[in-house]
Amino acid sequence: MNERQQIIKEIEDLRGSRVITYITSDRPGIISMIDPMDLREIFDHLKDIPKDTKIDLYIYSRGGNSVTAWALVNLIREHTKDFNVLVPYRAHSCATAIAIGSNEIVMGRMGELGPIDPTLSAIVDNKKVDVSTEDLSSYIAFLKEKFGINRQKHTIQAFSQLAENVKPLLLGRAYRSYLKATDDAIKLLRLHLSDERKIKSIAEHLVEKLYAHDHIISRREAKEKIGLNVLCAEGDLEKKMWELYLKYEDMLKLKEPYKDEPTTGNDPRILPVTVVESITMTSKKNVRQFIKEVSLPQQNMAAMPVIVGDKPALMFPNGQAIQIVTEGQTVVLDQKFFAKTETIVWEQEVVTE
Repeated sequence: MNERQQIIKEIEDLRGSRVITYITSDRPGIISMIDPMDLREIFDHLKDIPKDTKIDLYIYSRGGNSVTAWALVNLIREHTKDFNVLVPYRAHSCATAIAIGSNEIVMGRMGELGPIDPTLSAIVDNKKVDVSTEDLSSYIAFLKEKFGINRQKHTIQAFSQLAENVKPLLLGRAYRSYLKATDDAIKLLRLHLSDERKIKSIAEHLVEKLYAHDHIISRREAKEKIGLNVLCAEGDLEKKMWELYLKYEDMLKLKEPYKDEPTTGNDPRILPVTVVESITMTSKKNVRQFIKEVSLPQQNMAAMPVIVGDKPALMFPNGQAIQIVTEGQTVVLDQKFFAKTETIVWEQEVVTE
């Protein structure tokens, strides 16, 4: 066992459970998100756990593909009815949706949940921006409630302006995403709750009533205001949960912004971005990266490598630019062109006695 697995074993002993960790990187410059493809790796950790064993999913993530929550919770519940989530720090958006599908959410003092309203990408003024479905409805509500614009004519004009910036098809998609987020939240809560009034209240809070997608939900707010079944981790349990997080923080270099660096020889640069781990196995989603200098005769002249739009080019003193074609993504380092190629692979390390 490695040091992380030793701590996992200690948490298991404290909790009387089997623990699987699910960590996605939020390292500045190289972010990984919750993805449906990750379920295949999680299944490999689940299948050797005896049926009806208490399972704790230890999670750290800023979120990801919203459909994954329903699929992952059901996958784990195929193995046990006693499913819980451990939150040492950030468990936002889709990670929160996973947590509400568990019987109990165990949170340390740094534990954070977040709203589960879906966010879509839109092009506004030729720029890509993230738009929450609640942003769209709040625009109309803002005009009505703050400025008293209630006449049908003015409301239609306001909606027309919205549709010009956010295309009608995206508006339709936003509404569908809102309906699905609400439906999924209700279904996840029904897996372990029977009080329909409470289920509806929790779903409304998480999907609609927190007003900002980046709102941070503390363990006190989650328990006392929203009504989630939260256990506040204390003593040795909280200590071990945080100690384990620090190991992943170091492993994934979460506090160190990513920078492109040239690679040498035939060995790629290995960048782990997602980890699934248990006491029997470590699964890592690795970015295998090559950044190789592009040999160009013009680089010995007065031309300077630049990016024009999103295309690499050589810029000459007379203002002429010649586009350069390279394999993979082109980056400029120290006024030289480099070709960056990446592949993403899952790799497993099995613990042997």
